[in-house]
Amino acid sequence: MPKVSALIPTRNRPVLVERAIRSVLTQTYWDLEVIVVIDGPDSATVRALSAIDDHRLRIIPLETSVGGAEARNVAARAARGEWVAYLDDDDEWLPNKVAAQLQVAEASNRRDSALVVSKFLFRCPGKPDGIRPRRLPAKNERLCEYMFDFSCSFQTSTFFCARELMMRIPFSKGLKGHQDLDWFLRATEQPDTEFRIVEEALSVYHVPTGRESVGRSFNWRSSLAWGKAERRRMTGLGYSRFVVSCCAVRAVEEKERFRALPRLLYECALVGSPSPKTIGLLFLVLFLNPDVRRKLRDLLFPPPRGPITYDFRSYPHA
Repeated sequence: MPKVSALIPTRNRPVLVERAIRSVLTQTYWDLEVIVVIDGPDSATVRALSAIDDHRLRIIPLETSVGGAEARNVAARAARGEWVAYLDDDDEWLPNKVAAQLQVAEASNRRDSALVVSKFLFRCPGKPDGIRPRRLPAKNERLCEYMFDFSCSFQTSTFFCARELMMRIPFSKGLKGHQDLDWFLRATEQPDTEFRIVEEALSVYHVPTGRESVGRSFNWRSSLAWGKAERRRMTGLGYSRFVVSCCAVRAVEEKERFRALPRLLYECALVGSPSPKTIGLLFLVLFLNPDVRRKLRDLLFPPPRGPITYDFRSYPHA
């Protein structure tokens, strides 16, 4: 029985998912399996993956599409490892990813509820790699506030947790977007979840450019509807930050900044409880050039200097 199960949902992207699989099979830690769930009819991906000669690879082709969230759940139910780790089909792991997170996970006090994440490389063609999140949570900062600060959320391909935790808290079936945020918010609000961070970039997030992405098909109105449905899980500041970092950014991408402004300002200022900087950031996002906006954001919201001592046992939940 493998110790770790790597779970990859995919559909119609054989070249990308093959890169993701090879990043798992070349890990420094060897005692693992790779479960790839092909979400619906996709003969090209089946042929490509069948050519990979490694007994640790398991392929589960589904007859009909169930969506990315449920495909992840299918993979988790099929997993044999004590630990599961997710990998999006267009991302990849760095060679020591599993070894580094497994060491932290096995030192946890509650092995059946451990969740370990890490930093990751943010890769966009033509630009130098960035490191995300740009800062780690400050001591006693609420996770539901931290995760909606700009460039501060942990990405799906960094999630490493006990399989038992994933069985108790599956991904929300049918959710079209914010699947990672939704799961992370629900998992970390549980009082018995033991959360740890590896302060090292262990995976590569490839920014979608010129290809279809589930997250990008989720418009600002859909994003806001999700946030309103999950409002009870957030503090007022957390909700205001969500409106800015998720909804306003999408409205700009969709060229609907002026149409979205009254609604987003209402949600941020009156439904949430923003700081003055959060209100200012809303207008920066909606009306400034992205490069200028990033420079002002870093000036207004500088990352903390020096190492941070982070202890989840004293961590306040939402």
